[in-house]
Amino acid sequence: MGRAAGSPSSCPLRIRGGKGMGYRVLVVDDEEEVVEILAEFLMEEGFEVVGSRSAEEALAIFRKDDVDLVVTDVRMPGIDGVEMAKEMRERKPDIPIIFISAYVDFSELKGMIEGSFSFFHKPFDLSDILEEVRRYLFRGGEGICWKG
Repeated sequence: MGRAAGSPSSCPLRIRGGKGMGYRVLVVDDEEEVVEILAEFLMEEGFEVVGSRSAEEALAIFRKDDVDLVVTDVRMPGIDGVEMAKEMRERKPDIPIIFISAYVDFSELKGMIEGSFSFFHKPFDLSDILEEVRRYLFRGGEGICWKG
């Protein structure tokens, strides 16, 4: 897996999918291993993936790149995933967001963010994440999903 020069926390991980689907997924988690596992898995399924280890970096990526879907941790140092998602939704109200967390409960999220989103509790099954990504991108998925 290639990585741009610099420290892991300051450079986004960019991976291009091989099946030409043309969808770009932004994966955000302060745990590098989670970003790498999700990025590699989604790349193998043909998605272009941009990885970030902070919400601040993810927002910078989101502002300049065309992103089709976001998979993000909820609890991270600095700006958390919910605040990041709110800012993203101000710019692109229909952006699909999939939250992942080991510490936050689904019921906590329901009152914190407007619009459609999905939630998976860590540890999650990669095939469940893939199913949800496909639901949003290929079938115009809506509603609230919870797996945990």
